Amino acid sequence: MSAWKNRFLLRNAKCRCEPIASLSEGVIVGAELLCRASPWPRNHREWRRWYAIIINEMLETDGRGWMAINLDGAQATDNKIMKTIEKLDNRHVIEWTERHDGAEVETVATALRALRDKTGAAIAIDDAGVGVDAMQRILLVQPQYVKVDGKIVQDACRKQCAISRAAIHSILSISKAAGAKTVAEWIETPEDWDGCRKMGLDYGQGYFIDGAEDRQRHWLSKSRIKTAGRAHGQP
Repeated sequence: MSAWKNRFLLRNAKCRCEPIASLSEGVIVGAELLCRASPWPRNHREWRRWYAIIINEMLETDGRGWMAINLDGAQATDNKIMKTIEKLDNRHVIEWTERHDGAEVETVATALRALRDKTGAAIAIDDAGVGVDAMQRILLVQPQYVKVDGKIVQDACRKQCAISRAAIHSILSISKAAGAKTVAEWIETPEDWDGCRKMGLDYGQGYFIDGAEDRQRHWLSKSRIKTAGRAHGQP
């Protein structure tokens, strides 16, 4: 995993590479690339330039496992951005964020389904549990992954909040019906890790995992901090 992180951070300061781990196996299975451009892209032209740079980096990186990148409604309906993203393949995941910027949800869903059919890239629903449309987005695209909002995750694991735990179980239920794996965000402590694993979430993402290699946690020791060596969806 460190090879991925070093390559992206050293070659391109415009993004951050955040690993995603299997909660049951303790291995890194993929990573999300988050925009860290400074200044932040302010318009469609700057976002098009950012995606062109990052997509080329993704295609040149030979890391094992899958790589994910965010896409909001406005970006998913930008023909030039989508043309760039069409270069991706079944090693990659498109995370549909909750931000729409005026784009119709059904229009975005149609564009993403077509992209998946054309490229083999998977779709993830980002920040499930926040806003009002996560369930609608799941129903519209039947994603391969559903990411659970970090605030809900931490409230469920640290405060044992009954409502947050019920929300997670609801997301787990609909995700299973859709054939999707779940990813818990904001995994920052062993308590978060264990709580999500016991609730049945599949993967985790956050500072605890990002720093695990340096801290050499016993369940993410050097002997296990390896990518699973597979594209998304492969056993």
